[in-house]
Amino acid sequence: MKPTDTPSIHPQVVLREDFDDWAILFHPLTAEAVGASPVGVTIWKLLDGRRTLAQVAEQVASQCENAPSTILADTLAFANDLERRLFVLAEPLTRPSPSPTAPLPFPLPPLGGGKARSGRVDEGFTLTVADDTRLALCAGDATAARVVDFFARAARLSPAPTPLPPDTRRLLVVTGVGRNGIPTYMSDTDVVCVLEPPDVLRPRRPRPDAAAGGLRFVSEPLTEEQWFWQQLTRLSACIAREMLPRSGVLLHSGLAQAPRHSSGAGILLAGRSGVGKSTASRRLVPPWRALADDVTLVVRDEAPHAGGTYWAHSWPTWSRFFGEEKGDGSDTWDVQEAVPLRAIFVLEQGEEDRVEPLGPGHTLALLTELAQQTSTHFLRGLPLDEVAAFNLQRFENLCALVRAVPAYLLHVSLAGAFWEEMERVLGPNP
Repeated sequence: MKPTDTPSIHPQVVLREDFDDWAILFHPLTAEAVGASPVGVTIWKLLDGRRTLAQVAEQVASQCENAPSTILADTLAFANDLERRLFVLAEPLTRPSPSPTAPLPFPLPPLGGGKARSGRVDEGFTLTVADDTRLALCAGDATAARVVDFFARAARLSPAPTPLPPDTRRLLVVTGVGRNGIPTYMSDTDVVCVLEPPDVLRPRRPRPDAAAGGLRFVSEPLTEEQWFWQQLTRLSACIAREMLPRSGVLLHSGLAQAPRHSSGAGILLAGRSGVGKSTASRRLVPPWRALADDVTLVVRDEAPHAGGTYWAHSWPTWSRFFGEEKGDGSDTWDVQEAVPLRAIFVLEQGEEDRVEPLGPGHTLALLTELAQQTSTHFLRGLPLDEVAAFNLQRFENLCALVRAVPAYLLHVSLAGAFWEEMERVLGPNP
């Protein structure tokens, strides 16, 4: 962008300023969160499509005492970065966007249309979480049954009773057919999770073509392992969707239990891929317990006696069954066991083990990214308004989480006892 350009903010982007470190900009369509300083927030509020970037920079310089002498260059860089992320528009939208504060409809409308198939649907397996939500995972066809059975074994779920208790909600898992996984049948009463068919094609990928003297783009089918992995991830995200109204969120994060707390306090080990969450989980020594090293489900108990306590459930690590980390297939996780969430530790590799407080804005930006990683396959094919509603509700849940649970930056060395630093911060048993 140039100083004479007049960009405007995307109408769906949400600004949260009520944190004491970073303000956060969040885009419901892309699920991306961007941290902003006070100067950045001022720039953002002036991008109204009428002011040039040069005029924005002048006003920032007059409004902010700490505005740097390079404010014009900083304004251009900030606007260019936001445009690249689709937070800022060089031209106004040609049609109005849904309001970012619109309530999320539940249950979300499933893909496609049609009616429920005739015949009995397998009653499946029961999943109960700490906020007393009870789901029955039921397969609507033979292909879906393979995924449900696999999930149930890895998560240690028991067969659901027949008939189902009245407080149980049935999650009907079906296999879609055709492009974008549109199903041929649907239930009007059940929550529906649509899996992709086994012959789904991956997006077009470049392949060398000697005859053409360059590259050609081809669509390739998923392997059996790739398909299973994606559908288990899709089912996990669908379950997490049912937790959204109750402040639930599924995070790409490890989970450990602190040993010196009789309440069984849970600790999230969060961080981007490759930072060492799995390695850190394996390095924990008894009486520490590593409950999960890849994914954690967090829910809030809204019952009057619970006081809004957050609980954490371990989740299966699907890479233990597929890909380079594949084991013998015997791993299981007690998904229905929950521990009260006491703290969030964001991992970072370092020369020495140490802990420092992490502001809620910084934590929110990271957790937003980690939450998005658990739902990529689930959101594919959904209408944009449903994607935006899903992402926005999850973002609001994360806002509440970082306000309630303290977070720390944990520097982890290659050979140190980093868990001792966590115990020091956690202090005595409350």
